[in-house]
Amino acid sequence: MPQDVFTREECVLLKARQELSLTPLVGKGQGRAQPFLAEFVDEYDRLLRHTRRMAGLGDRMQRTLNELNQRLAASEEKFRGIFESVVEGIFRAEGDGIQARLVEANPALARMLGCAEPKELTDRRANVGMLFANAQERDHFGRMLAQDGAVHGFQAELLRPDGGRFWAQLSASLLPSEQGATAGGPPCSMVGVVADISERRSMMEEIYRLARTDSLTGLWNRGYFMDLGQREIARCRREGQPAALIMADADHFKLVNDTHGHEAGDEALRCMAGVLGAGVREADLLARLGGEEFVVLLPGADATMALAVAERIRRGIREKRLSCSGGACFCLSLSLGVDCSPQSTNCLEQMLRNADAALYAAKHAGRNRVELYQGAA
Repeated sequence: MPQDVFTREECVLLKARQELSLTPLVGKGQGRAQPFLAEFVDEYDRLLRHTRRMAGLGDRMQRTLNELNQRLAASEEKFRGIFESVVEGIFRAEGDGIQARLVEANPALARMLGCAEPKELTDRRANVGMLFANAQERDHFGRMLAQDGAVHGFQAELLRPDGGRFWAQLSASLLPSEQGATAGGPPCSMVGVVADISERRSMMEEIYRLARTDSLTGLWNRGYFMDLGQREIARCRREGQPAALIMADADHFKLVNDTHGHEAGDEALRCMAGVLGAGVREADLLARLGGEEFVVLLPGADATMALAVAERIRRGIREKRLSCSGGACFCLSLSLGVDCSPQSTNCLEQMLRNADAALYAAKHAGRNRVELYQGAA
């Protein structure tokens, strides 16, 4: 209520009190009316004070509401700024689980998924499930969300409109819908955050690859070969299959380094790795044990097959002619030891010891040859 209204009413009350105080008690009827008018003026005075307090309370409430609205507008502007500018993708969907309808996305998510603007994304992808490139990952995400109401750090491949894929990390939570089930809308809504982890995943895969492979030849290294080899030996034992192991070592390799240099020696090792890889099956395990020593595990191979593979590798190396940067050429030879004895095929370490003994016998017999382990002398 405006302040001038209260001022005017107070003036009226003041005049009424003045009139009551000046009016003489004349006549019997007037004597009865005067107390009633005084009571009426007092009651109106109380009503006016109460109204003034209510008006003051209303003014304070209005100011508080104005302040709250201003703060809400500032918060919304701040949120919108974050929503529009963060590098992570953010989406909001209405509904439950992977069938929830995409209703809002920020520019970062649109860019990740190959769309020019968020509306293009929400128009193309009707629901959350359509973001996934793999049906199994999509269903797993949906089960976790249904079970816990939230998913954190879920890694999956997402699909771009052109068919391209990229690895992403998703976090999402189910929230009560703004419309609510009572209003005929979906009972739940979903908010989610998406981070592109393609580069990070590629780096981790590269680190993992480097930890498993020999940097010079690209073959498996000793540690990873031992891990894979033990699994293959165990599988062959379960399935009742034979297994064979070949160890190969370059002859007089120190002379190559001393004569032609270490660069030529490195090229010779890469050449040996190439010949070995060309001479074995895809199912065979090939590794560089160290130095100029290589190993091949042949699951399912008997002695005849293993000796044929070893001889093919020996001939392949002998037929190679390597050139140095200075123009000189040289050839290599390999000595190879083979083990496929039944008593050792249950243990990879024993097969390595037996093949090494056969390799030593090949060296002792003149090099550039293949020897089969015949058992302890």
